Amino acid sequence: MRVVLKIAGAGTEGELVDVRQVRVNGEVLSCIPERILRRYTVFPLEADEQTVRVVAAPPVNLFMVDDLQLVTGKKVRVAFAEKSEIQKLLDKYLSDPAVAAEEAAEEAAAGSAEISEEALLRGEEAAPIIRLVNSFFRQGLADGASDIHVEPRAENTLVRFRVDGVMLDKMQLAKRIHPMVAARIKILAGLDIAQRRLPQDGRVKINLEGRTVNMRISTLPTVHGEKVVIRFLSREGGLLELEQLGLAPPDLHRMYRVLRNNYGMLLITGPTGSGKTTTLYSLLNRLKTSEKNVITLEDPVEYEMEGVNQVAINPKAGLTFAGGLRAVLRQDPDIIMVGEIRDRETADIAVRAALTGHLVLSTLHTNDAASTVTRLLDMGLEAYLVAPALIGVVAQRLLRRICPHCRVPYVPAPAERKFLEGLPPVLTAYRGAGCGACEGTGYRGRIGVFEVMVLNDRLREMIVGGAGLAEIKKEARRGGMSTLLESARQLVAAGVVSFEEVGRVLAGEEESELFAGELKTIPAGGRSRGGDPVDRRNTLS
Repeated sequence: MRVVLKIAGAGTEGELVDVRQVRVNGEVLSCIPERILRRYTVFPLEADEQTVRVVAAPPVNLFMVDDLQLVTGKKVRVAFAEKSEIQKLLDKYLSDPAVAAEEAAEEAAAGSAEISEEALLRGEEAAPIIRLVNSFFRQGLADGASDIHVEPRAENTLVRFRVDGVMLDKMQLAKRIHPMVAARIKILAGLDIAQRRLPQDGRVKINLEGRTVNMRISTLPTVHGEKVVIRFLSREGGLLELEQLGLAPPDLHRMYRVLRNNYGMLLITGPTGSGKTTTLYSLLNRLKTSEKNVITLEDPVEYEMEGVNQVAINPKAGLTFAGGLRAVLRQDPDIIMVGEIRDRETADIAVRAALTGHLVLSTLHTNDAASTVTRLLDMGLEAYLVAPALIGVVAQRLLRRICPHCRVPYVPAPAERKFLEGLPPVLTAYRGAGCGACEGTGYRGRIGVFEVMVLNDRLREMIVGGAGLAEIKKEARRGGMSTLLESARQLVAAGVVSFEEVGRVLAGEEESELFAGELKTIPAGGRSRGGDPVDRRNTLS
């Protein structure tokens, strides 16, 4: 179907086009300012030396044609499509937060200093703010961010993304638009927009780029205004297969051995952000069957799993981990997952559940696998209960992978060769030089390093006998456990992670045993202790 329109002086003619078949030309797209494209809901298709062809919603806006001709210096040809479809194109290909922030600041300066709650709810007058917030979400997903931080400062607002566990500054916003940005995010999460003096938490589910995205929103009052943190809860991200976690083959076999138990307690340990939740869900995904009653207690429920009864902890309503665990035990469970053991009461109930025929999975904050035993005893549990209940402990960390797009070889320094001592000689090591794909960091994606301690009769006797941490660790290693550093050494030797990244995450772990502290000479970001860049002159061409 073709529609021909003749407009005086415009030289335009139009036809209906299917925007789903549009092939985007980045060069043409960049020749027209985003504010013009969004103002008229128009999208450029192609251009030559004399003309530019765009798609717009009928009827033709003469002011649009004039503005486009003025900006491009070319004659304008117009094709037609549904306005909603053109808007999708704009949202997909024009998601630069900096542009949206500039537009929002300009409108805020031109109009009132603050958009009303009613306008934000209706979306009227607040279009620049809405587009700015939406651009955060899109850019965060595109960059693989786990969190977005909107932080008010004295002179401006800083937006930072946490990518691969590291905070990256993305952009600065004008101070005057911060209350509007915070209010828009709070409205999405169903929070009280008028309450700015107390912390608030909420959740929101939106459809973005054809995906359903779950986000957790947290606000915190600071000296300069409300700080807002947005955490992406990707449904797909928490359902990795056990084999995809990065466990070395010996550790994977030890995990299989532990999971064959019908009862007992398996604990995943590590600091916040070390991937414990992902590991827990991978274990549940492998264990759940139609023959078993699986119940979880979580705070909050981050990923919804088919075939699993998931319970969200709500302390304000009186539902705590300890109280919830008592209730779960009356539900005839086969497998129980407790999001985190935070206190003695929860730990005591979990241990007794493991001793009475239930398989219990949970997490604990300890530095390594062996420390888990002493941590449970320090919480007040009896050694004669911990020893038979505990069947295994997995300690883990996440290391950033070297970016495959800018990976460069270099000759390893003496400290690195000493770190890799005992492995086949590594003549060439690798690090990321920094490129557009990794935003100059040299890293893209993460991989886990693990130590898997399986409890045997000898370890149980030592726990009951009051053995110390060093003795327990020594016996676990005698039984085949590889430490976090030993796992990291294999990845460095394979060129998957860098020596600097191991230093950033694992410096201080068993340094006397493996490398006598050399890792501490290169802390985070590949910089020396004194702050000077690491000498990279030994990089191979």
